[in-house]
Amino acid sequence: MSGAIATLIALAVGLGALFIWAQRDRAHALVVSYANEHRRFHTTGSKVGLALFALLFISAPVGFSWIGYGKFHLPNQLIPGLPLNEKWLVVGVYAAIYTVGAIGMNLLIGNTGQVSLGHSGFISLGAYSIGYFGQDLTVGGKHLPGVLWVVIAGVLGAAVSAAVGPFALRLRGNYLAMVSLLLVFLAEHVARNWVSFTGGDSNPRNDLPGFVFTIWPGKSIRFNDGGSTSFFDTFFLTKNQGYFWLCWVFAAIAVVLGRNLLRSRQGRAMMAVRDRDLSAEIIGVPQMYTKTWAFAVSGAFAAVAGALYASYLGSVQPGSFGLDFSILFIAMIVVGGVGSVYGSVLGAIGIAMVKDAIDSAKPLLQHLPLVQIDPAKRGLTLDIFSSLIYGLLLVLFLVYFPAGLAGLWGRIKRFFSAWPFAS
Repeated sequence: MSGAIATLIALAVGLGALFIWAQRDRAHALVVSYANEHRRFHTTGSKVGLALFALLFISAPVGFSWIGYGKFHLPNQLIPGLPLNEKWLVVGVYAAIYTVGAIGMNLLIGNTGQVSLGHSGFISLGAYSIGYFGQDLTVGGKHLPGVLWVVIAGVLGAAVSAAVGPFALRLRGNYLAMVSLLLVFLAEHVARNWVSFTGGDSNPRNDLPGFVFTIWPGKSIRFNDGGSTSFFDTFFLTKNQGYFWLCWVFAAIAVVLGRNLLRSRQGRAMMAVRDRDLSAEIIGVPQMYTKTWAFAVSGAFAAVAGALYASYLGSVQPGSFGLDFSILFIAMIVVGGVGSVYGSVLGAIGIAMVKDAIDSAKPLLQHLPLVQIDPAKRGLTLDIFSSLIYGLLLVLFLVYFPAGLAGLWGRIKRFFSAWPFAS
């Protein structure tokens, strides 16, 4: 465990130094055109950083022995602590799933200014939809492929979430939050009583499918196939190793989509509505369309995160997506940075690690005063105590780091970009 933690710290420091170098390289690069200014990778440093990051991403679950030729291969544990053990792979999978959902919430709250507490309702929609479209529904005697039912989950999440947009035209702030809170309880009620779709409390879905990517007839990649991941039925990995790659690929797609959306005309309209909606309306930004679009995009991201979450677990319970699940995502965007796509990634990783630390410390927490294991007894249950820890974390970041981890990282980059003249 200590080796894995040391490796994570060393990787964070190394990647941080690499990105700081890339930032200094970029600071001295001349911007000669609009297209050049909007390039993703301006300098050699940023390209090298991307290549090293991709190498570490591929090697994190399996080590480095895949790099080589013939009898000569790199040692599998070239970096101490890699490959990651199953515990850290689970944390990585959850961090990737949280990243997709957190980006959707940040686009709505941070970039459009629409307060919503109903995120867990759309996550539950995506989670339950794969039970029907991925398992129950067959076309020509065959189940739908994984990519298709994830797309269907995203479309359903966008359609249902867009229905909240008209309410946002008349409601703001706490009033809109109360309306969105209704969605959480409505989704939980539907999950408990729509037995034919969700199974209900008495028969929860435990047969949710894993992903299957058919490359060509007879050759496919199967995730969560009997508890393992198989590549063309010849190369096998554990379930966590496969889902680590799969979920972070979806997270990377979510980052690219989120960043490109904010750089588009629609993204600028969303931020104009956030800053001053009436002024945006006067200059030609349609509030109705912009707010509905923001809710639809947020719901689509949430539903995709729910589909990944349910597919990874293989089962889903009606009470799994309550208000505390929405608060968890609010903690991610506050800790990471409100209004920042990259902040959503940092917040998701941070909260996933904090959640794992709390779960690991529960045997010790139960000995604290007022903490009870039995919910029937007086005192704080472990779940409520965990929520209190998240609340304390939110307060600390709001007071001392209001811009979140993304703002802190930005200050570090600016300092080193101007060094040695920075103060």
